[in-house]
Amino acid sequence: MDRIPEPEGRSYPERETQSKALKVVGIVAIIIAASLLVIVVYMTQGLVNGVHAPIGTWSAKAIMSPTEVTVDFGTMSSRVEPVDIRLIMVMNDTTEGMYGFHHNEDGALVFLSGTEARTLIYSDLTDNGWIDVGDQIMLSGLSPGSDYELHMIWAPTGDRITSVAFATPTG
Repeated sequence: MDRIPEPEGRSYPERETQSKALKVVGIVAIIIAASLLVIVVYMTQGLVNGVHAPIGTWSAKAIMSPTEVTVDFGTMSSRVEPVDIRLIMVMNDTTEGMYGFHHNEDGALVFLSGTEARTLIYSDLTDNGWIDVGDQIMLSGLSPGSDYELHMIWAPTGDRITSVAFATPTG
């Protein structure tokens, strides 16, 4: 088929409009695709087995003596087992180590993979194997007159869930 030549001096605005419309549609499609990619990347960050790191709080702390403190767990955004968290202890701006749980049972002695010999004992208030409001960590063997921070870490990803700071009185 031979194409009929367009007469000189004539313009075809519908072709120009179609061309501009296709360019706009292409740009909009690229923007939508980029936005979806950003959303997918954001939603999958911190996922382990399809689960985001929870959001949580400490609800209370009590200085029992110059060497002993109890810290109560607050609310958690999802069900969390003690074995899924790690506790990082910082004393006077120096990280002492990371503590973890061998099991979820009440009275679990928290083990240490750090440098200082502290005792941390987990108490499960409802004895259900989950971290709930009121569950406690008792910290003993602390140094009197020191500043501490306790960071709760989501073990599968290393994301920080929450932190609490306290100071032990001098002896």
